[in-house]
Amino acid sequence: MTRVPVKSVLWDAFVRVIGGNRQKKRAVRRFITAPGRILEIGCATGNLAAAFEGFDYVGIDTDCQGIELAKWRRTEPTFRFHCLDVLAQDFPEAAGFDYVLISHTLHHVADDVARRLVERSRQLLAPGGMLLVLDMIRPDPGEPFRKQFYYRLDRGEHIRTLDEWRAMFSTIRAFPHVDFHVIRTTKLGIEVIDQVAIRASAAP
Repeated sequence: MTRVPVKSVLWDAFVRVIGGNRQKKRAVRRFITAPGRILEIGCATGNLAAAFEGFDYVGIDTDCQGIELAKWRRTEPTFRFHCLDVLAQDFPEAAGFDYVLISHTLHHVADDVARRLVERSRQLLAPGGMLLVLDMIRPDPGEPFRKQFYYRLDRGEHIRTLDEWRAMFSTIRAFPHVDFHVIRTTKLGIEVIDQVAIRASAAP
């Protein structure tokens, strides 16, 4: 029997307590509606996998401990998890996904790595497939303290403003159409840092 790391269990429990999974699942279901093949890059402990019942789901992450918890939680053959760096290692599944999801991962990496992940996502999508990026928007200095506090609490070193998100995607030619949606977010009933949903469509 696989031993599930305590650190991963505690982190996963914390996210559940503050309601982070519910917020993300609602956002995902807003943009990904029809079942299909989906790849989640940066799936952590598989905490969003439950949003994809009826899909063929593949989750990958470089955190092998988190992947062990994901495998323990979801054992169905339609849910598969791999510990790997998608930019440096061979991908063990067939390409041609209907969707690629990158949720709250890109604010941990610099722009050049984020661009490479987006471009790699395009290579793994089927013609006409969709990339969905969910992430945080860095608040302006004049915004309420509760938003500033949450921003400073996060460990990500590359939390971008909405303009910075737009600027980064404007340099990526892999997708002919990209749109941006601001999502107001609450934690424990308090409005905190806003999220962005970036939807990028691959050419048919």
